[in-house]
Amino acid sequence: MAPAPAAAQAAPPTGVFGSLAASAQSFTAPMPQAPAPASVRLPAMAPTGSVQNQPSPTAPHYAPLANYAPAPTPQAYPAPAPVVAVPAAAGAQPPFPNASLPTLPVRIKVEDAKRRVKDRLFSIRAVEILLQLVHLFEYECDLLKEGSLEYDTHDGRIQVHGSDKTTLDVDPDVTNPHAPSLLSDGHPYTVEERVLRVAQDRAQQLAFQHVVTKHTRKVSVRVPDHNNSLFYTEKRNVAPTSQQIRLHHIGVHLRPVWRLHGSNGIADIDATDGRELMSEIRGGRTDAMMIE
Repeated sequence: MAPAPAAAQAAPPTGVFGSLAASAQSFTAPMPQAPAPASVRLPAMAPTGSVQNQPSPTAPHYAPLANYAPAPTPQAYPAPAPVVAVPAAAGAQPPFPNASLPTLPVRIKVEDAKRRVKDRLFSIRAVEILLQLVHLFEYECDLLKEGSLEYDTHDGRIQVHGSDKTTLDVDPDVTNPHAPSLLSDGHPYTVEERVLRVAQDRAQQLAFQHVVTKHTRKVSVRVPDHNNSLFYTEKRNVAPTSQQIRLHHIGVHLRPVWRLHGSNGIADIDATDGRELMSEIRGGRTDAMMIE
């Protein structure tokens, strides 16, 4: 059978492997059906002690193997994506640009704060903002399911006050420092930043005790009475152990508080969730009228 025309043959492989394949083919004995042309010569052997990347005369010209750079090996554990802060609304500026630490958003307007104490605090003549320092912790607690040996994992966020050491369960969305604030820069209020008085180690102990107290449960235990040959049921407190609780310190943040000055005292309203934190109010209503 006559050999197939050159145009009908498959194209030679390309790249480095094509060059190697072409070189290997030139050293292989010709097949009986398609003898090698007489004009093809074997390449000269490289002298001892030298390396020559010399392609076959019949193969197309490629760069030598010395210039070949393999693709970089991907990392087994890619670096985590950076945390991107939620951008503020167009034209909005941070309300406390000179604050030393991240500030939680203002979610309660001053009008709403005044409305909460309008029946007790009169003639509000001055308003200022206090920035209280708080520790924020995230926790996980493993608890046994009722009637089972499997665990349920409870999680949440805890705040430890940086001055009076009080602890509080907080909503992660409410205490997100990147959330938009209802107060923008350029407000007329005086800002006072308080001093941190509780170290991180002490705050972590307080947060741990808060989790233990929160997830302590009363269970019924059968206790044998050997003297009377009977059993009785006793209620006992079962608290999670340190192996069941995991705490993560998020950081120290500034929590804004509205301080309202009235004619008969002052009142502090949390600017994040609207709780009344403190009030020093003298006497009753000055505009009250007694009718006999």
